[in-house]
Amino acid sequence: MMLRLNPFSRKRAEIVAKREADRHNARAAALKAKRAKAGRAAKHTRNERAQALNAGLVQSFADADAIIAEEIRQGAYQPGDSEDEDE
Repeated sequence: MMLRLNPFSRKRAEIVAKREADRHNARAAALKAKRAKAGRAAKHTRNERAQALNAGLVQSFADADAIIAEEIRQGAYQPGDSEDEDE
């Protein structure tokens, strides 16, 4: 009955099954590579890079906060004023 309504249904089912099997095999290979020594080393490198970036951002914020605190102590800081404004 289904083949009368949709002659392509059997072929479609075969294609879907093949794609699912290929996806499963690709995922298994990706997990295997991720768990291998090279994959762990790559993760370590990414983590170090992200931690260094975060440390740099934290330090940058602390420096800016120190500059603003110093200007407040000197009485030179007015909220909303900035040397970087174009207008």
